[in-house]
Amino acid sequence: MHNCNESVFFHGSDVESLKEIWEKGLDAGSAAAKHKDGVGGFFLATEYDDAEYYALRARGGIIKATISANAMEALKTAGAQVRDIPYGGPGTVSHIGQEFHIPTSAFDVYNELRKAGEITYGPAR
Repeated sequence: MHNCNESVFFHGSDVESLKEIWEKGLDAGSAAAKHKDGVGGFFLATEYDDAEYYALRARGGIIKATISANAMEALKTAGAQVRDIPYGGPGTVSHIGQEFHIPTSAFDVYNELRKAGEITYGPAR
């Protein structure tokens, strides 16, 4: 259960990436090196099941990110947006939720908000 002034998202990735995000924050160079398809940045799913797809693809796990209303506004001002998860074409799964896309240009804002406690991580379940 979460407070109505917060948004809850999920991020599925390989264990090493999750550890790096949890401990050090977002890094544009690291994100670019690990990027597989589509536009770059950091992606948070609105639905656990969508994050699970990416976790399974990476043979990793899932973390939950809780973002305050103030942080959501600051990130949107910095160029982040909630949008439909792009369809990957034949052979891919359809998604049930949306994604919160944080472009690399907003990583510093994201990291500062996390340091300030406006973004917190926890176990996905």
